[in-house]
Amino acid sequence: MYLECYLPDTITDEDLDTIIKDYMTEMDYNTMKDMGKVMGYLSKTYPGQYDGKIASTFVRKYIN
Repeated sequence: MYLECYLPDTITDEDLDTIIKDYMTEMDYNTMKDMGKVMGYLSKTYPGQYDGKIASTFVRKYIN
């Protein structure tokens, strides 16, 4: 499609999972209260490049 060349590249689910895991480990985020911080980081750093529903599933995976 013509417009696809103007859209940002998408992040694969595997890469998104790794990004989230590494960021949460680096920032020592591991509670439900930290979920908003992680999602905020993703939206600023990777705008339009991932599915938010999938990202929230990955964040929940690493919450204690």
